[in-house]
Amino acid sequence: MGRGNLTVHSLRIVMLLVIGAFVCVGQTSPNSPTKFDLVLVGTVTQKGESSFREVPRSSKNLVVQVEKVLDKPQSVALKPGDSLTVVAKDPSVFSKGARAMFYLAGWIYGRGVAAREVSHDMLQAGAAAAGGGENRMQEMRKQQRDQELRARIAAADMVVVGTVTEVRPESKPVPTRGRGLSEHNPAWQEAVINVQSNLKGAQGQNQLVVRFPKSMDVAWYLAPRFKEGQSGTFLLKKDVVSGVPKTMLAGTPVQAWTALSPGDVLSGVDADRVRELSVRKP
Repeated sequence: MGRGNLTVHSLRIVMLLVIGAFVCVGQTSPNSPTKFDLVLVGTVTQKGESSFREVPRSSKNLVVQVEKVLDKPQSVALKPGDSLTVVAKDPSVFSKGARAMFYLAGWIYGRGVAAREVSHDMLQAGAAAAGGGENRMQEMRKQQRDQELRARIAAADMVVVGTVTEVRPESKPVPTRGRGLSEHNPAWQEAVINVQSNLKGAQGQNQLVVRFPKSMDVAWYLAPRFKEGQSGTFLLKKDVVSGVPKTMLAGTPVQAWTALSPGDVLSGVDADRVRELSVRKP
């Protein structure tokens, strides 16, 4: 085996080990998670302890006995009567025996479950949480979706409502060195969009060009694809990925744009929601 093949082989082994290390660990920030994937009703049975030894002991830990699971990842085994560790934002608000609906971000899945608190609603002992709990969970999910979309809007350089009028191969007005073929070559295409409404950053622009990968390689398979006649709300960033920031439109060099995440392309009916979140303070 040559040195080059050995290096690639070694890198693949390292990547597999890294991926394996994350299989049992949630993807939340260790400090302040904002997205929940686990919702349950439970009772605090211990404070400052852990429900299984792999969880570091902390004054923020709560051991919670599950009364009802309203939502969870399919791969997580958790049922009424089980106990899990909850890392509380402020453990002082919970006393032993406190009952609450917990909105949690998964942290450690292994011999047990440990999660970090995103939010909670205190419940009286014996009070039913079923109907109201479902409604509250849906309300929290809407708040979570709005928060994520608001962050996408803030990160975008331009947000427009428009229609794709043309899809074409990538235009290259300026030759750029170092853009040779690679294992993950995106095979860039370009979508010309007629702008119907400017929601952010597109003053005076009636048309623009968005680059997107035609390749379905693992590096690009989640990126949105465009087709002629497609209408939508597009959250765009200046192209800093392809290596050629400019493209051609009507014979003139113009800025190229990208929308590489699934949430960057929304339906046309989402325009009002985007407009509202753009002006409304969180």
